[in-house]
Amino acid sequence: AVYTGNFSAPEHNLEWTTNTKLLCCRSATDITASGPSRTVTAVKSNLFDNNINVVMGERSRYAILSTLNPGSYGSIKQGGLQYDGGWSGGSNTTRMSDLGAPPYSGKWYCEYWNERGTSPEPGVARLPFAAAAWDTFLGGSVGTWMYYSPGTNTGYRYSGGTGLPYGDSYDVGDVIGMCLDTDKGELRFTKNGIDQGVAYSDLNDNEDIYSKTFHFGAGAFSQQAQLNFGQKPFVFPPPEGYKTLCTANLPVNIVNP
Repeated sequence: AVYTGNFSAPEHNLEWTTNTKLLCCRSATDITASGPSRTVTAVKSNLFDNNINVVMGERSRYAILSTLNPGSYGSIKQGGLQYDGGWSGGSNTTRMSDLGAPPYSGKWYCEYWNERGTSPEPGVARLPFAAAAWDTFLGGSVGTWMYYSPGTNTGYRYSGGTGLPYGDSYDVGDVIGMCLDTDKGELRFTKNGIDQGVAYSDLNDNEDIYSKTFHFGAGAFSQQAQLNFGQKPFVFPPPEGYKTLCTANLPVNIVNP
């Protein structure tokens, strides 16, 4: 509201309203005009707090696909959110997120959008693992779990190189949600928001579990996919209780070396 004449000022303290500014002028025509001083008080404002995290909100960084993974093939594009395995042929390379979730750190979610390819392979890896495991498909090594669609009428789940029927098949344009529960050691997937059920429940079965972290990613030649770790609105809402993989949600900042 703009007042150009006399008005009755409120007697109580002003309450802070988000995205609202209060401008007090002493003249309708002269911005430098002098006049009697008045004290204006706003409560619940944090504009002049000495703590920058209070003023701007807690800063956070979302996961991206790591360019430091030692695999020999596969390109990472669009600021770390696109996996490109080439158009045809080539070789498998696993690419994983730079941030990882420690065991027993809660539930985590990300989305995988299949842009191109008949053999998409989104999933989770427990890092670190042997260097040789990078140049193979995700799910082809121990400590990796993947949801695979070979273009048939059913999907498959792969871990340690062994595949079993699982869930629906999916194709270009479908969105796969990866739902990781590090408390239960459980991994499940969704297809276009529909739960496909528990794929694996053995993610915590490792004697060195506390020295490892869980990372989202993908890995196969002839596929191109977008991953969203929470930088953008999700296409489908995460299941209740699942968090985005970012530094603000992690107990400590864990980056894949």
